[in-house]
Amino acid sequence: PAEAKRMGGKGGFRKLGIELDVGQWNAVRDEEMLKILKYRFENEELFKMILMEISKKKITLLHFERSGKRSYWGGSRNKDDKKVVGRNRLGEMMMSLV
Repeated sequence: PAEAKRMGGKGGFRKLGIELDVGQWNAVRDEEMLKILKYRFENEELFKMILMEISKKKITLLHFERSGKRSYWGGSRNKDDKKVVGRNRLGEMMMSLV
């Protein structure tokens, strides 16, 4: 997973001689990620079951990232008040499937 993440970033693209157009990606990222998540939800029973159980228990799904307020796809919890810091868009999208 770490290698896949590296290869999907700017550095990985550079190694392949490809330039990542961040503006273009940002324009389509939500739509494309939602397509991927919907496909996974419809085709992977365990993923679907986990999301449904989390939803039943009224648990907020947090995609953990260390980048704090800057985080778009995930976030973390504030040490003092335990509130989510970051956008947590991936967590929101996964929960929107159920």
